[in-house]
Amino acid sequence: MNKNIPNFLKVINEDWFEFFCELGFLFYQNSSSEEGKLNIVLNVPSSNKIIIALAMGIAHAIYSTRAIEKADFSNWISKIKPGTLVFYSPSENTSEKSYIFDGISDLGYPTLKGMGINKGMITTLSKKETWKNIRIAPEQNKYKRQRTLTSDIGIDKINEKYDADSVRQLFNLGSPYFLLIGNENNIREDTQKKVDEDFTIQDFLRIKKFGGRQYSFISECYSSNGDEENIYALGNGIPVVVEGANSFLRYYQDIKINPKVIVLTRSSPLDTTLDALEKIEHLLLTGEINGDEEFLQKISLINVPSNIEILCWREKNE
Repeated sequence: MNKNIPNFLKVINEDWFEFFCELGFLFYQNSSSEEGKLNIVLNVPSSNKIIIALAMGIAHAIYSTRAIEKADFSNWISKIKPGTLVFYSPSENTSEKSYIFDGISDLGYPTLKGMGINKGMITTLSKKETWKNIRIAPEQNKYKRQRTLTSDIGIDKINEKYDADSVRQLFNLGSPYFLLIGNENNIREDTQKKVDEDFTIQDFLRIKKFGGRQYSFISECYSSNGDEENIYALGNGIPVVVEGANSFLRYYQDIKINPKVIVLTRSSPLDTTLDALEKIEHLLLTGEINGDEEFLQKISLINVPSNIEILCWREKNE
């Protein structure tokens, strides 16, 4: 099987790390089909760095294949609500500035309202190639002055490794493409490891919680403590990677309809693991379940570590 993961992502030069990167890549690319949402349960000796490897594979799949199709871009623009805070730059080489999305002109062009000293000034984007440079602000703050965002070295590095136009579009939507649930402190620490000079795992994964307020992100992290104030990301059925039985149990009701990878460890307390397995059994007995031999075949072509167990199925949701 051709390897999907480029060498620069192999931050840990071990076969097991490469396997989980590959698995994350395949999971994201195959997360939904007519047969249903993909669910994977992994039973491993230790979860150390596994959630990071899975996340890096998922992010690589997103940067490689996911972009707003040109045919769909006009449709996306039309769905932005007037009054939404957005960031816009005329070209890749200029800094983003804050605007208020004013709406669509009679000729079908997006219009942006200035802020601060430019309050009341309307910018009409008559060139369609500039529409991809609109980004919905992650935090809908009511700025009194126009804000200018500095360039992000992390994005510059990603642009060097992938198609810059496609990468830029990924940040337009202002919502994550996948979610990590686990020990937040460990994940935060692990993401500080460098991929190469001046480029960390966080720069690559673009986890919203670990970035700034208006950070360009593709993913989010929820704590295994289950104390998140707003689990907004789960409503649209995005792929989820769950680390540990405790995390799975705390978010069980929230992630039932999401495609997911559940990482269980043999070092976890037995009673917690048994509770998690009972929930998984309930999913298998009550859902509209289909096996996925084709996906298992794809996994078998990778160098699978000998000390892990894998269960996967697809579940149709109404």
